[in-house]
Amino acid sequence: MRAARVAVGLIILALVGVPLMAAMIVAVGVTKAALSPEVHLDVAKEVANRAPALADDLFESALQPGAVVDANARAWLTAAHETGVKPSELLVESGLINWLRTQPEEIISKLTAYLNGKLPEQEVVLRTDLLKGAFLHPRMQMFFSDLLSKLPPCEKPQLEVWGEAFNAPKARGPVLPACDPGVGSATIQVLASRFQEYPDQVRLLRSDEEHLRRGMGMLGLASGLMWLLLLGPLVVIFAVAALGGGFWRGFWTWSGVSVLLSALLAMAGGLLLRSVVAAAAVFDPAHWHVMERSPFWSNQANVTLTRHAAGLFGFVLERFTAPVSHVAAWVAGAGILFIVFALLARSRSAKADH
Repeated sequence: MRAARVAVGLIILALVGVPLMAAMIVAVGVTKAALSPEVHLDVAKEVANRAPALADDLFESALQPGAVVDANARAWLTAAHETGVKPSELLVESGLINWLRTQPEEIISKLTAYLNGKLPEQEVVLRTDLLKGAFLHPRMQMFFSDLLSKLPPCEKPQLEVWGEAFNAPKARGPVLPACDPGVGSATIQVLASRFQEYPDQVRLLRSDEEHLRRGMGMLGLASGLMWLLLLGPLVVIFAVAALGGGFWRGFWTWSGVSVLLSALLAMAGGLLLRSVVAAAAVFDPAHWHVMERSPFWSNQANVTLTRHAAGLFGFVLERFTAPVSHVAAWVAGAGILFIVFALLARSRSAKADH
C-alpha cells in the first residue's frame, strides 16, 4: 500500500506539482519585472544609449538594394545619404538624444506616482517642447536645407503637393514628394512652422481613466499579491508530500526536494526562454513580424535591422527574465530549509531510537 502511495505521489509531483510550481515562479518573476519601474527605467536608458548606433544601423540597412520598396522613400534616403551626415550626428548635435534620455525616466516616474495615488492624471504628460526644440535646432535646419539641395527640382504636380502640405492645418498633410520646391529657406521656415503647431506637452491619461488607478491600486500591493500565485502549487506539493512521504521526516524531505527541483527548473526555464526568444528573433524575424507584408519595408531589411538590434533585444530579455532567477532563489532557499527540517527530524528520530 505504501509503495502505491509513493508511486502515485511521484507521478503527481513529476507531472503536476513540480512543473506547476516552476511555471508559477516564472510567472511571478516576469510579473515582478513588468511592475518594476526600475526595470523599465533600465530598458529606457539602454535604448537611449544605443539609439545613435541603432539609428546609423537602420539608415545603412535602409540603403541596401531592395530594402525600401517605396520609390519616394528611397529617393529621400538617397538624398540624405548624399549629405554625408549620419543620423547619430543629428541625434547628438540637435539635442534629440537628450530628449530620449530624460523623457522616459520622467514619464515612468510620473506614472508610478500616479498609480500610487501621489499625482493627479493631469500631470502625467509627455513634454514635446524639447522634441520641438531639437527639430527646430539650427543644425537640424541646416541638414534639411542640404537635403533639399540634393533632390531634383519639383515638377508642377509635385509643387502642388508641396503647396498643399504647406497649407495643411495642424502639421498634417500629404506625403512630401522627393523633390526640391525651389523656394530656398522659405521651405525650411514653413516646415519649422509645422513643428511649432504641435503643443508643448501631451497628456498621456484622460480624466475618464481614473478607473486605471482604482483597478491597479498601489504597485507595492500588486507586487506583494503576485506571490500568492505560488500558494496553489505549494498546496499540491504539500498534499502529495503528506500522501507519499508519511510522517514529518518524509513530509519535509518530499516537500524540500520538490520545491528545490521546481526552483532549479524555473531557473533553467528562464534561461531557455531568453535564449530561444532571442535566437528566434535574430534567426528570421520576417516570418513572424508585422513587416512581413509591408509595402514600404522589405523582409530582408527587417532581418538585417533585427540582427543589428540583437544586443538591445538581448538586454531587454535579460532585464525581464532576471527576476525569475531572483524568485527562484528565494523558493530554492525555502526548499533547502524544508530539507534541513527533514534532517533535524531524522536526527531527533535517531536519538529517540537510541
